[in-house]
Amino acid sequence: AMKGGFITRSPYVDFKLKNTPSKRTFLTQEELDEIVNNDLGENASLQRVCDIFVFSVYTGLRFKDAQEKIIKDKKNKFTLEILQSRFI
Repeated sequence: AMKGGFITRSPYVDFKLKNTPSKRTFLTQEELDEIVNNDLGENASLQRVCDIFVFSVYTGLRFKDAQEKIIKDKKNKFTLEILQSRFI
């Protein structure tokens, strides 16, 4: 915006980032096994959420991305849709 002449001053001049330490906790294998083996009954929606979560844990794919990119094809098989983008 500055190069284009739309603004004369950077809006981030006075912005200061705070480095806030966080304490991360991770699931143990036993906890993950409990999630996998949890009986969700006939609730298909909960089962799908559980499946996507476990898939995300093992692949490192963010839950939201997995939720949006796992699709059911015409043969009722689930596939992971990966699109390659190009930056110019």
